[in-house]
Amino acid sequence: MKKIVFFTALAMLIVGCASSLKQLQRGDYNEAVQTAVRNLRTEPTDQEQIKVLDKAYLLANQQDHDRIKFLKEEGNPYNWDEIFEKYSNLKVRQALVSTVLPLQLDDQIIDYEYIDYDSEIIQAKQKAADYFWNNANALMEKGDKESYRQAYYEFQKAREYSGNINNINKLIQKAHWNGISRVLVSFDNKTQIFLPNQFKNDLMDFGVTDFNSEWVEFHSLNPNNNTYYDYFAVVNLKRIEVSPEQVQQKDRMESKEIEDGWEYVLDDNGNVVKDSEGNDVKIPKKRKKTYHFCHFN
Repeated sequence: MKKIVFFTALAMLIVGCASSLKQLQRGDYNEAVQTAVRNLRTEPTDQEQIKVLDKAYLLANQQDHDRIKFLKEEGNPYNWDEIFEKYSNLKVRQALVSTVLPLQLDDQIIDYEYIDYDSEIIQAKQKAADYFWNNANALMEKGDKESYRQAYYEFQKAREYSGNINNINKLIQKAHWNGISRVLVSFDNKTQIFLPNQFKNDLMDFGVTDFNSEWVEFHSLNPNNNTYYDYFAVVNLKRIEVSPEQVQQKDRMESKEIEDGWEYVLDDNGNVVKDSEGNDVKIPKKRKKTYHFCHFN
């Protein structure tokens, strides 16, 4: 049993090592860091995992710093959203790696210097919020539905970064309201048959709101005169088929017994009855089956 446990643990260790190394070789540095940390929590002296972690951690950080440098130099205010993400990644990765530090690689002690990313994160967060806020308001001024819809999403991003500032929730509702396309569904009788108004109302009351989506809203009965409708849809009634007003139904029931396997014969004491040759006595098991017939006139 001990040998089985030992070989299982060894196999898991080999798989974990190969997994983090492959991630490193593929350039998935952040994933390689996560896998190596997970393995080092169980085997803190694993030299191969320490090598993978050391290389992947430095490369992942360098990759994020290079991207941040490029985004800042580009000067596009839209970039602050990604800059915030990159700084957040650096902070989270540093916190993760710190859980297994210090590490010893051969005769070298690995203990990375702590870097405070909070000021950069706060700055990027504020600038990202400002960008989305300003861009959303600029979109609202355009006055077309596509711009209102985009403003709706931009305001939501601004709220993620800064909370409910400047009545942003009301602006989100306004952007959504103005971005909706409203469709008025009407009825057109082409059958040459007079139909009562109540019948028309019942016909139109088929749940057009079930077709509503995030940006499309359907209306049918009692349209609001104060509402501007962007589209009009017509339901054409071309044919009416009338069924009989009364249907007579005749029912009849038939039953019969059918065999359904067999069962043992028991005596008064619950024991199986034997025949003259000592065999268990069995009898057919029967059950009643009922058929229901319906006839319409």
